[in-house]
Amino acid sequence: MPRAALDHMKTLEVVCLAGPNLMCYGILIKHLISEMMNLTSNETHAAEAPQKPDSAIQARRRDDLIEATIDTIAEHGLSNLTLSKVAGRAGLTGAMINFHFNSKEALLAATLNRLYEEYATAVEAAMRARDTDPCAALQALVERHFDARLADPRKIAVWYAFWGEASARSDYMAICGSRDRDEDALMRALCRDVVDRDGYDAVVPDAIAAGLSGILEESWQSFLIDDSAAARQARRKTCDDFLRSVFPRSFPLDTQSRPAAAANNETAPLDDKIWDRRMLAPWTYTSAEFTELEKQELFHQRWLLVGHINEAPNPGDFLTFDAVDERALVIRGKDGCLRAFHNLCRHRASKVLAERRGTCKSAIVCPFHGWSYNLDGGLKRIPAAETFGDLDTSKLSLKGLDLEIWQGFIFIRFGGAGPSAAEHLAPAFEELAPYRLPELQPFGRYYQYELGLDWKTVMDVDNEGYHVPMAHPGLHRLVGRSYYDEVLTADVGRSFSVLRDKISRNWGEGLYQKILPEVSHLPESHRRAWLYFGYLPNLSLAFYPDMIEFFQAFPIAPGRSLIRGRAYALPSQDRAMRAARYLNGRINKQVMDEDQDVARWSAAGMQSSGFQGAILSDKEKGVRALHDLIRETIPVARLDRAPALGSVAEENRRLRR
Repeated sequence: MPRAALDHMKTLEVVCLAGPNLMCYGILIKHLISEMMNLTSNETHAAEAPQKPDSAIQARRRDDLIEATIDTIAEHGLSNLTLSKVAGRAGLTGAMINFHFNSKEALLAATLNRLYEEYATAVEAAMRARDTDPCAALQALVERHFDARLADPRKIAVWYAFWGEASARSDYMAICGSRDRDEDALMRALCRDVVDRDGYDAVVPDAIAAGLSGILEESWQSFLIDDSAAARQARRKTCDDFLRSVFPRSFPLDTQSRPAAAANNETAPLDDKIWDRRMLAPWTYTSAEFTELEKQELFHQRWLLVGHINEAPNPGDFLTFDAVDERALVIRGKDGCLRAFHNLCRHRASKVLAERRGTCKSAIVCPFHGWSYNLDGGLKRIPAAETFGDLDTSKLSLKGLDLEIWQGFIFIRFGGAGPSAAEHLAPAFEELAPYRLPELQPFGRYYQYELGLDWKTVMDVDNEGYHVPMAHPGLHRLVGRSYYDEVLTADVGRSFSVLRDKISRNWGEGLYQKILPEVSHLPESHRRAWLYFGYLPNLSLAFYPDMIEFFQAFPIAPGRSLIRGRAYALPSQDRAMRAARYLNGRINKQVMDEDQDVARWSAAGMQSSGFQGAILSDKEKGVRALHDLIRETIPVARLDRAPALGSVAEENRRLRR
C-alpha cells in the first residue's frame, strides 16, 4: 500500500480515538476512506497486469491438475481419460497441462507418484512407533487404512485402475508393487515384534500379517460400494476383533473397543436435558504437577496446528513451532513435499533452525557446531567427523514427526496414534469448502506472546458465547441475537452469527458493515456471516467473509500460557476488501482484550474462599466438552481435591488402572 494511504490509515485511527469530539466527524471519515482507496488504485492496476506465474502458483496448478486427474480416472476409468476431460475438471486449458507435465503420460506418472507418496508417509509414521510400542505401531498402520485421505473411494479406484494396467507397464508395476511390498514387510515385522515381546509361542506372525492384510484389502474394496460411516465402523471393528482374537493380552477389550460414534469421530453432542454442569476443580488450574500431565498426555498426543502451506511454498522454506516443551520444524523438500521433524540437532540438542519462518538454500545447518542435514532430514555432513570414532551416521537423521495437511493448514503430532486431523475435523469440511482455504496467503503479522493466565482459563472463555452480549458490546452490536454455539462432536464445536442489517453507531463497526464487499464464492448464507470452529483442546479457527484466522493457547506453567495465531486471506487487491480487513482486525483486537479481562476476573475469583464451584448454562456446553476431554485423558482431573504434593502423577496412574 502506498505511504500516503498508510498515513490516511493512521489518521483514521486518530479519528477513532478522538470520536465525536471532532467536527464534521462523518464527513472526515468518508473522505479519509475515499482517499485511501484512491491512492491504492495504481497498485491495483499494476497487480492486474499479466505476470509470469511464480513457483507457488505453478505448484498449486500442478496440484489442481493431479486432483482433477484423480477425479477423472475415478469417474471415467484410466482408458477413457483424456487431457480435455482433465483440463475441463480443473478449470484450465489443455495448453496449461502441457506446460506443467509435457504429456499425458507425465501427468499420469505424477498422479501415481502422488498417491504413493501419501501412502509412504503413512507407513513411515507407523514405522516411527515400532521401536517404542509395536502394538501402537500396528494400530497406527490399521488406522491409516481408514484415514480419509488414503481411504478416499476416488483414490482407491485410481489405485486399482493403475494396478489393472501394471502387468503391461513396468513403471506402474514398480510403484504399485513397491506399495504392497512395503506394507507386507512392515505388517510382518510388527506382528513378529508383538509375538516376541508378549510371548505368543503358538502364533505364526506371518500368517497373522497375511490375515490382517486381507481384511484391510477387503475393506478398501468395500469402500468403493459403500463408504458410509456405518460401513467404515463395521470394517474397523472387524480389524479390532481380529487383533483381539489373536493377540488378546496385547489388545485387551477395554482399550481396543470403541463406541460406534467414537470410532468415526461422530461422538454425539452432550444431552440437551441432563448433563453434569460442573467445571474442573480449581486445583487443576494452579497445580504444576497437573500442568505437566496436560503437556504429556494431552498436547503431546494430539494434532497441533503449525501454520499454512503457503507460508512455506518453495523448496527450502520452513516454519518452526515451539510449545509445551517441544520444538518442531516443518520444511518443504526439494521434491516439493512438506515434512516435520523435531527441531533438535542429533549432536547436542541445539535448535537447527532458530527463526519462526525462513528459507534454507540447500541444507539445514545447526548453528552450534555446524552439523548439516538435507532438506528431507537426512544427515549430510559432520564437521571433523573423524573425531567421533566409529559413528553410524545412517541413524542420525533428524527425528521425524507425524504431519498432515488439512484444507491447506499444517498439523503435526509429537506422539500418540488414532484418527487423523481430517477425521477429527470432518464435521467442518463441507461448510468450509467454499472458503477456498488451500489458496490462502498470510495476512498481517504472526503473533506469539506469554499471558499470565492458565491456558484452560483462556479457552474456557473462548469456548462459549453466553458472555457475548455483556462482555462484548461491540460484537453484540454487530451480530445481535444471531450468535449461537453448538457442540458437534466430542472435540469439535461450532459458533455462527450474521452481521445485522442495522448499522452500528460505532464508527469502525458501522463502516465495516457498510464497506464489506460481496464475496461471490461463498453461499448466500455466509457472505455476511462470522463463523467459528473449535478443535479441542486449544484451537479456534475464525472464518469471516474477508479473512480467516487461527488462535491457540498452550500451557507453560500454572498461571502462564503461550498465545499464538495469525490471519490469512485470499489474494486480493480490492480496496474495499483491504479496508474491511483492517476494520475487522480492530474489532477483533477489542474482543480479544475484553476476553482476557473477564478471564483474569474469573481466574482470580476461583481462588477465593467464597468460590464453591461453577454452574454451567446450556449455552456453555463447549466449556463442558473441553473439561470432559481433560477428565477422560487425565483421570486425576476428576478429583475435587488435589492429591498430596508430589503424588499427582502416581494418583493419575492408579485411577487409570
